[in-house]
Amino acid sequence: MIKYKWQFVANPNLNGPNDAIHEKFRQNAYYSIVRESIQNSMDVPLELDKPVKVKFETITINKAEHPDLFSIEQHIIACLDFFNGDKQAEDLFNGMLDYLNRNDSIKILKVSDYNTKGMKYEEGNPRCPFTSFMSEGISSKGVGSGGSFGFGKGAYYVPSKLRTILVSAKFDNDRVVFQGRTRLSSHDFDGETKDFRGDFRIEPEVPVTDNNQIPLLFRRDEQGTDVYILGMEDDPDFLNKMIVSVLNNFWLAIHQDRLDVVIKTDSEEIEFDEKNLEELIEKYFPSEAELSPISNLYGWNPRSYYKAVKYAKEYADTNDAFAYREEVLPSLGTVRLYVYRKEGLPERISFMRKPAMTVEKVTNRILSDYAAVFVCDNDHGNEILRQMENAAHNEWRP
Repeated sequence: MIKYKWQFVANPNLNGPNDAIHEKFRQNAYYSIVRESIQNSMDVPLELDKPVKVKFETITINKAEHPDLFSIEQHIIACLDFFNGDKQAEDLFNGMLDYLNRNDSIKILKVSDYNTKGMKYEEGNPRCPFTSFMSEGISSKGVGSGGSFGFGKGAYYVPSKLRTILVSAKFDNDRVVFQGRTRLSSHDFDGETKDFRGDFRIEPEVPVTDNNQIPLLFRRDEQGTDVYILGMEDDPDFLNKMIVSVLNNFWLAIHQDRLDVVIKTDSEEIEFDEKNLEELIEKYFPSEAELSPISNLYGWNPRSYYKAVKYAKEYADTNDAFAYREEVLPSLGTVRLYVYRKEGLPERISFMRKPAMTVEKVTNRILSDYAAVFVCDNDHGNEILRQMENAAHNEWRP
């Protein structure tokens, strides 16, 4: 029988339970996982004439059927012992243990993509997509991609009560890779002080690359990547937050038929595509008002921006409610501006580049009662803007 185990390397440099990456995404866990995971999938389309599909699905697994996986409990106990007397550590690790002990089945958020190249693995290459995803501060992304700092993948750990994920990918037609990763704290185990990061695999140094050795539950049928977020954080409003994130951040990609999204829970399934996008926007955003501060992500409203892109170019010459401008800028090349005017609109511009994801919104009262969308999706301008983007991918700074 194949024996998986949680493997932590020896590391005398201590790391406590306070995880900076966790803190970065903690306030918007489910909103952020949608934004980061779809961006990652959009970076690696397989067939450019078809939309990338990203599916978020809640599933459950029985602990008794996966004893190797849930042997992580031993390391959580060791972390608790190592930081005995530290209230933050006790709150964190006692919470994990309580969650494991009171549940026979564990809920997982499974994030899957289709029509993508899959997360490629090359042994010995720290910059290959799979290895960089499993590391911190390393990015394998290049020109045209959504991110460049390598910190966005931290969002995957935040919805996990166990700070643990599993990744299974199929790439280059039939090659596969599988591994788990957890982010706990330093702890003593087997007579050594262990690193705060641990890997779930067979061999001590490399992930699993033999499909027959990957547990059946985690095998991919087609090219692409699955990420399993182990032990979903309790949030009764998680579905609505994910829906709002899809519509706020990726309405343009869906409108352009570059992206389809599915969110499936135990009780319902919602599909987003270019055919039902307007219907879904109107359902979840019944008015065009956007009254909250820009910093309040849940107060964003894509409806007026979507309307600007859908109608501005067509009606700019015949309807005063719309304006459209296309110019070649010396710095960025070809850019487009779509404007929709109506009393009560927020006087904001939504900025986007090639991934067709909302980067930031800026209030500009040079004009009253409008919503506008700025798009720069040529390769030259996109690369400049990518380098101007901060680690959170929500601001451009020269």
